[in-house]
Amino acid sequence: MHLNIDNEYEAKLAILLHGVILKNKESESAYCKAMERAVSADLKAHFQDKFTKHKRFDETLTREVSVAFSQLPPVAWRNSNKDLWIDTETIVRLSDDASMLKVCIQGDRAAVREYAVLLEKYSLPFDVYHVIRKHKMFIELDLHKASKIKDLH
Repeated sequence: MHLNIDNEYEAKLAILLHGVILKNKESESAYCKAMERAVSADLKAHFQDKFTKHKRFDETLTREVSVAFSQLPPVAWRNSNKDLWIDTETIVRLSDDASMLKVCIQGDRAAVREYAVLLEKYSLPFDVYHVIRKHKMFIELDLHKASKIKDLH
């Protein structure tokens, strides 16, 4: 099938957004695992909140992308650890709260950078744009809150 310019652009956007969805799912899983493994009550609560926000974002973004790109076939995307924001297996290998928090903060910063590029460089459908923008703002606020978690040894 030969795609015209608009369809090629839409296909590229759909692939990028599908990647964001899959990276978010992995981050969601990593936050769940971090929540289970954290010793600090404050950190457990922080990871629980992050897990909940990622889950809600995943559901909303998945719905909006399927509406905006309903004419395109499902996109195949290979999950590769180098592309992930937060890798669940990395969280499992860590032995202390401070290390888990550090990895999660690094992952959130990577997500914010990727969202900024998506929001600035691409003409996203209105609802998709606002879902990503809102989630980016939540992450930025959470990054500020994470710096204040004091109950780490």
